[in-house]
Amino acid sequence: MVTENRLQRLRNIAGFPALLIALLLLQGCTSPEGQLKSFVEKREFEQAARVYSENKEYFKHRPKSRAYLNIVAENLNKSYEPALQASVSKLNNMFWPADQAKWSEVKSEFCRVSELVKRYNAHGILQEKDFRSPISDSLQAIFSEKMSQVRQAAKDAFLNFNHFGNESFFDAYPVSIEPLSFTSNHFEYLRPTLASANTQQIEQFIRLYPAITVLTHENFETLSNLYVEAYLRERTNHNRPDFETVMDSLQTAKRCGFKPSKIAGLSIGFVKIENKNFIKHGIIEFPTELEADLPFEVIEVDSNSTNMKNLGGHFDHLLVFHVLEATIQRELTGKEKVPSQFQSGTVAIPNPDYEVLKLKVSQLQDDLRQAQYEYNLSQLKAQSHTTDYGGAMASFGAALGSLGASLQVRAIRTELNNTIQQLQVVPPYIEKPVYRDYEFSRVGIKVAKTLTARCYILDFITNTYSTKGVSLPEENNFNILYELHENDPSRNVFLQNTASEGQLEEWEKAPAVLKTSNVVNNCKANDSEIKKPICLEAIQTEMIDNESSIIEKYKASRPALYDPRFESVVVVLNPKGSLGSGFFVKPDVVLTSFHVIEGVKYVEMKTYDGENTFGRVMCSDIRLDLALIKVQARGKPVRFHALTQLNSGDTVEAVGHPSGLEFSITRGVISAIRKLPSRYAPDADEVLFIQTDAALNPGNSGGPLFLGDEVIAVNTQKLVKTEVEGLGFAIHYSEVLRFVNQNLINNSENVPR
Repeated sequence: MVTENRLQRLRNIAGFPALLIALLLLQGCTSPEGQLKSFVEKREFEQAARVYSENKEYFKHRPKSRAYLNIVAENLNKSYEPALQASVSKLNNMFWPADQAKWSEVKSEFCRVSELVKRYNAHGILQEKDFRSPISDSLQAIFSEKMSQVRQAAKDAFLNFNHFGNESFFDAYPVSIEPLSFTSNHFEYLRPTLASANTQQIEQFIRLYPAITVLTHENFETLSNLYVEAYLRERTNHNRPDFETVMDSLQTAKRCGFKPSKIAGLSIGFVKIENKNFIKHGIIEFPTELEADLPFEVIEVDSNSTNMKNLGGHFDHLLVFHVLEATIQRELTGKEKVPSQFQSGTVAIPNPDYEVLKLKVSQLQDDLRQAQYEYNLSQLKAQSHTTDYGGAMASFGAALGSLGASLQVRAIRTELNNTIQQLQVVPPYIEKPVYRDYEFSRVGIKVAKTLTARCYILDFITNTYSTKGVSLPEENNFNILYELHENDPSRNVFLQNTASEGQLEEWEKAPAVLKTSNVVNNCKANDSEIKKPICLEAIQTEMIDNESSIIEKYKASRPALYDPRFESVVVVLNPKGSLGSGFFVKPDVVLTSFHVIEGVKYVEMKTYDGENTFGRVMCSDIRLDLALIKVQARGKPVRFHALTQLNSGDTVEAVGHPSGLEFSITRGVISAIRKLPSRYAPDADEVLFIQTDAALNPGNSGGPLFLGDEVIAVNTQKLVKTEVEGLGFAIHYSEVLRFVNQNLINNSENVPR
């Protein structure tokens, strides 16, 4: 069926000559000269002018068309000359400068003249000297002269204009003026007027002359400062303002969109006081950064070296922001296993495209044989006809049929060759991905950063101060994925709207930005709060007492059953669900057992004070069953045993979390020191262990074995048999120190000794 349709289409090619003849008969169109003549005879002069504009080069070589072009120009000029003459008369009777009441009339006339000239010049024929009306040239000359007069008078008109009305100068003035550069060049002349204006007038001025488009940054800043001066002038009757009035002026200016940079005649200080020792103790867990969006002089000092007396004599008003705590709280909001697949390999399967091309080649070969047969048959028919008239016509038809058959053979052969070439480059087999099921973990974490401070607002004009405690919270939610396979085809989809460990840590470490305006809003005293006479020594004493209270609170937050060694130990939570122990060997590095973190790159940890944190596995040793983890939080590093001699029978204590019972201590003695094969690499070198009868259970792995307050080993395994009891093993500290030193060599100053 396919072959018959193709042959039928080619047979229809005999109709092509008739189509060609029809197209040739339809050729031909009227020349531009003919069109021009036709439009002139119909008195359609607009259309005639358009023909000329579109064919200027053509008419340059057609002098006989000149008479028709003159007729077009003459009639177009007749239609415009009454309006042109009227505009000339109006402009001649217009005088400048004119009263502001007449600006609108002048502006309207300028617009009418401009539109008239634009319409006139839109006719290409009337732009040429030989065809223009002299009245048009006269109008354009007068119009340019009047516009120039108005522009030259713009400066004086600007200075005498009422800039507090309902319309800006640039909207009202008859000619267009670029606002930004013009205002910049003449703003100083307006300054006396603006300096004596009230707040309502300045607010109206900024509505008419907005920043950026009309006012430069410098001029907008000047206007903002003048607004604050006007506000204070209206409310204090030229007296020195108290702190509340100053703050009201700044806040009102900000609400109106102003950005004052100073307050004339007043000096305001903003002091942030922070105890640097609080950072070391973890009371201040993240930095703060001040952003001065109010005209304050900002100072940052350490409370240990601050003397309030040195700050008091330099300012009219002083806001002291005493940072007491900056804490980070992490909360696990959800944890779920997510089923998915990853590509584990590929398998070769037949390529369907190859099979389609292969079938097409077979079909085309059949078509070619059929077409060749048709061609041979047509050749035989052409040879069998006689030479009489009827035979000649039949012979001509047979020849055409033979030609069509020949073309068909050529077309099929070409398509067959192209298909064979395609078949040669298409592979017979393709690789199909093979997928395996697995699960990864999605963990939701809410991080809250809370800044606690005490504010002191000192008004040296009234010699009073007020104080107020403030708490500034900031929260962020993170979704973190663990064990997401790198060959998961949906990996990019899963990673949308998630964060990495690094991004969470970066947000925690980022400083909290404190805008001075927000601090002022939070620190402003209520009307009911009592203001006290300023006594700088009393304020200094109160600050010291507040810091002492924070330290006592910090100490009291530790649990009642307290062992100092607990501060070095952490709970290690593998995302797969297992639990182990670990301890700090550097302030930000935890040591644990390899089998506790096996198969993951990131782990969750919990410190003794209840802080949840996260860590990234830095390195590991399968033979020793040890691993190091880089931690977000900070902890107290342990002290390793320094002597070479250990005695059998010495009392030792294992600290860990057996069966999930966090921060437990089990006691025993050193039973022996011996070398044994590694549990996880039995063919490697033997490992030096300390044998102990201290109870070791799942959850103790990775925890320290203490001799007094020194670590002598890392708990790793327990021999469990029905006939055996009290056989626990911990990796000797010499093996541990060798592993730690090798992997922390770039930080040797912090390597435990």
